[in-house]
Amino acid sequence: MPTARYTASLFPVDFITGISDGLILPLAACMIALPFAQERVLAPVVAGLAVGLAGACAFGWARYAGEREEIDHKHPQLGLEEAERELSLLKAIGIDDGLTESMKAEMARERELWLREVQEHELGWEQADDVRARRGALHTATGFLTGTVLVSAPFLLVHTFSLSLAGPLCWALFCLLVTGWCKGRLTGRPKITTAIVGAARGLTIITVAAAITWAVIQLQ
Repeated sequence: MPTARYTASLFPVDFITGISDGLILPLAACMIALPFAQERVLAPVVAGLAVGLAGACAFGWARYAGEREEIDHKHPQLGLEEAERELSLLKAIGIDDGLTESMKAEMARERELWLREVQEHELGWEQADDVRARRGALHTATGFLTGTVLVSAPFLLVHTFSLSLAGPLCWALFCLLVTGWCKGRLTGRPKITTAIVGAARGLTIITVAAAITWAVIQLQ
C-alpha cells in the first residue's frame, strides 16, 4: 500500500527536517529575550516556545501545501492540464509552434522523470492523498516542536548573557550537526557536508541573534 511505504520512507525525513528547522529560530528568540528576562527565569524559554509553536504551524502547513502543489504540477496526468495552459499562452503571444512543441516534449519528459523518482523512493505520490499530506505536515510540525524544546530547555539554567550561555549554544550546535548528519543519511546526500551546511546556517542566524542581544545589553 502507498501509505505504508510512505510511513516507512518519509516519516524519518519529515521528522528530522522538522527538528533541524526547529533548532534555529527558537534558539535565536531565546537569546534575544534573555536580556529582558531579568529575574524571570522562564522568559527566554517562553519566547522560544512561542516562536517554536508558530514555526511548527508554518512549517507544517508548508509541508502539506508543498506536497499537494508538487503532485498537481509535476504528475504526468495532473500536470498535463497546467502545461497545456502554459503552452497555449505562449502560442497566444506569438511564440513559434516548433518551439512550443519542443517545450511540451521536454515538460513531458520532466514529468515522467519525476514519476520514476517518486516510484523508486516509494513515496506513494502517484496520486494526491490529503490524509498522507496531513500526516507529513504533522510529522514536520512535531519535529519542529521537538527541536524547539531541545534548544529552549537549557535556557532554564541561564540567567545572564555571559559565559553561562556557552552551554546552550554548544548543545544547539551539537544538535545541528547530528540532525544534519541524519538528514544526509536519510536523503542520500553527503552526510558530513549536510551536517556542516546545516550547522553553518544555524550559526549564521545565531550570530545575528547574539549581535542583537549584545546591542540591547549595551543600550541598557
